[in-house]
Amino acid sequence: MVHAVGTERWWRLTPDANGSYLDGTWSQMPSMPTGYSPTYFASSVLPDGRVIVSGGEYIAGQVAYSNRTLVFDPLTDVWTEVPPPNMPGWDRIGDASAVVLANNKFMLSSAVNDKTVLLDAKSLTWTATGTNKNGSHNEANWTTLPDDTIYSIDCAENINNAEIYDPATGAWSAAATPPVALVDPTSREIGPGVLRADGSVIVFGGNGHNVVYHHATKSYASAPDFPFAANGQFDVADGTAALLPNGNVLVLASPGVFEAPTLAYEWDGVALNTINQPSNAASSTSYQYNTMLLPTGEILVTSQSGTIEIYTPAPGITENAIPVITAVPRPITDADPDPFIPVGPPSFTGVLPAMTLNLGRHYKLLGTQLHGISHGAYYGDDAQSFTNYPLVQFTNTATGHVSYARTYDFSTMSIKPGVASTTKFEIPTTIERGVSKMVVIANGIASPPMVVNLK
Repeated sequence: MVHAVGTERWWRLTPDANGSYLDGTWSQMPSMPTGYSPTYFASSVLPDGRVIVSGGEYIAGQVAYSNRTLVFDPLTDVWTEVPPPNMPGWDRIGDASAVVLANNKFMLSSAVNDKTVLLDAKSLTWTATGTNKNGSHNEANWTTLPDDTIYSIDCAENINNAEIYDPATGAWSAAATPPVALVDPTSREIGPGVLRADGSVIVFGGNGHNVVYHHATKSYASAPDFPFAANGQFDVADGTAALLPNGNVLVLASPGVFEAPTLAYEWDGVALNTINQPSNAASSTSYQYNTMLLPTGEILVTSQSGTIEIYTPAPGITENAIPVITAVPRPITDADPDPFIPVGPPSFTGVLPAMTLNLGRHYKLLGTQLHGISHGAYYGDDAQSFTNYPLVQFTNTATGHVSYARTYDFSTMSIKPGVASTTKFEIPTTIERGVSKMVVIANGIASPPMVVNLK
């Protein structure tokens, strides 16, 4: 799903028969209701497979700080309006931060105060959370940590103060303060904080400074500043970054606040390395870019223009981020939950099918790290393009054609390393029959394959 900025319109990019998004097909999706045409808003994929959109700093290009919320159901192709939280302080939401917690609750901030709420996706009801917040959420970024808590840096009242939200208590508490200022003092902007596979968070500053946060030790390590250019120091005063399957972090930076050009870098854990630039980088600034991890491990890059590009990173997979199927999928029946059968030979031999999957049927799959150990792509406030949800992919061994099942009802959205979880999936009636390799993909990283027979 790709949103046409400042409009009600959404577009769907469908890969071709070989799984290529570069050679894929665009088709228009149902539009949101007339009058809701947001720019800079919160969004997430919910645990049941629906998509939620909330807020909007601008509506049709005009400052609005909208508090509207909509949910899109891909089964019915229908947008449904969700009433805003019926509690004080929720007349405006704007360019809010948001995330689906490990407990499957959608957490949303207001961009104009210290309020935070949780949405129960099943009942579509809101409850308050986030006590003890020391300052507003305005312009703040949220990063989920390896223990499923949330890390955030204040950009408004208590500039550069860091806090941690604990879903178990529903409260914020002080975290270690970054050793250098990261917030641009004029615009109050900051860049994204990206959780890497080693458990560290690289926080890109809105003023050119960067740091690495280690939650295990509650400490920071230095990271190099962005370089200077003729028109100022490069920074990420609003902008995007993505964790690549090979473990590096793609980040787009520009000089000053909202100035062109943009330069693309890869952070390898030690250095910021300049890479090839997007085609319109000379006339664009960092805040215009958004990134999202594709199932192929490539990065879809948009820039609030008619140009959409794909970045192909260097080969490589971070071993500890690989999802693993740990049991043969089982049909969903009235006796749910039936026991799972542990995976063993010949499931992974690549020769004999582990089981037969019938077209049109629903199954449940058990595994570890089905949601990855990161959210994939980050922005901070303004946008969320997280891909920490399992995709079930089939590759026909005779033709090489690639298909996907619909996944839904995730047991948890946790990105804690090694966590076990389940997902349900539905085999399309149109899928190509025959022996196929089945994998689970999270954040562009695929599990070892299981051989199945589709019939």
